[in-house]
Amino acid sequence: MTFRAIISVLMLAVGISGCMTVKVPVQVTRPAEIDMSPYKRIAIGEIKGSMGQHYSDRVKNSLVESGRFEVVDRSQLQSILRERSFSQSDSANPNQQKKSGKLISAAALIQGHTSGEYSEEVTYRESSCSTSGGVRYRCNLYTRRGEVRTDGSIDVIDVQTGKIIKSKPLNATCNQKTSPVEGTPPGIDKGGLLGECLGKNVMILMKAISPWRETVMAAFVKDDAMPDLEKGISYAKAGNMDEAIRIFASTAKAAETSNMTVKPAPDNVAPEATGSSDIFQLLGKMVSTVSAKTFESNASAKPESIANAYWNLGLAYEYSREFDKAVEAFKKANSFNPKPEYTSEIANVQRLKRQHTKLKTQEEASAGQ
Repeated sequence: MTFRAIISVLMLAVGISGCMTVKVPVQVTRPAEIDMSPYKRIAIGEIKGSMGQHYSDRVKNSLVESGRFEVVDRSQLQSILRERSFSQSDSANPNQQKKSGKLISAAALIQGHTSGEYSEEVTYRESSCSTSGGVRYRCNLYTRRGEVRTDGSIDVIDVQTGKIIKSKPLNATCNQKTSPVEGTPPGIDKGGLLGECLGKNVMILMKAISPWRETVMAAFVKDDAMPDLEKGISYAKAGNMDEAIRIFASTAKAAETSNMTVKPAPDNVAPEATGSSDIFQLLGKMVSTVSAKTFESNASAKPESIANAYWNLGLAYEYSREFDKAVEAFKKANSFNPKPEYTSEIANVQRLKRQHTKLKTQEEASAGQ
């Protein structure tokens, strides 16, 4: 082994510090696209098309599970509509008009149409296969592809005024494929594909009228130069963001205030040494020097590592809805190690802050009904 090869192996063996991204799932609640707080009741009207009845059933279940609305059936809907017609007639007395007006002013109607089409094709390509004994032979590789495409639209209508509050297109595409080595590919789960696209279209409506939850992956950074960051990430994984914040904040602050620096390698280490005794003497000095760097790194973090600590702190603040503190942490990270990811995340925090303000307004309005 040459001298340079020995040095390379040594540097790898002693463990040069590195960074690694750790994805942590966190829940984020998004606001509804429109404020539905004025509407206590939602009636599901006629939804036409080949998938209309299935869509209507899934929407009804989703609305009931949300717990945010009183869901009325079609018979109740007809009663509401009759009340609407009566309250607008000349024969209705003022008291009855007032009562009817209250009933219909708190109601919204969902109606529209949705259809789905299924298509399938089988294709093949020539290839080379092998037996269990390793004998190669020519073969055809088949692939079956199934696809469901849906189209349509759904409207949310104010029953009192007849005005469309929100209209959403119901377009989705769902795919599945099967690929055996030879022969006929297994069949496609057509029902599963239809259900998948149906679920996507139901979610389009629910996102429009009701707050919804989404799992996002927060990209925390593990840094070998700062072992405590991993402890903080463990707390974040367990859902204890308060403790994660405490660890990230103390680690970042300690690293920032430290005035120590990593010592360079001694000047008397001569790379030209060739004798075996010189090599082992050199290796001993290298081990001593690199070990010193490893031990000192905890007290004398590089700017990149300090930035990693502040990045983790920013993410923990962001998903604890402490948005202003998150922005400050990302700015700190950027000051130590300017990266586009930091400024991009600041924009994401500001977007989350606006969404949270909108969500809070919707929740307060709904609670005040």
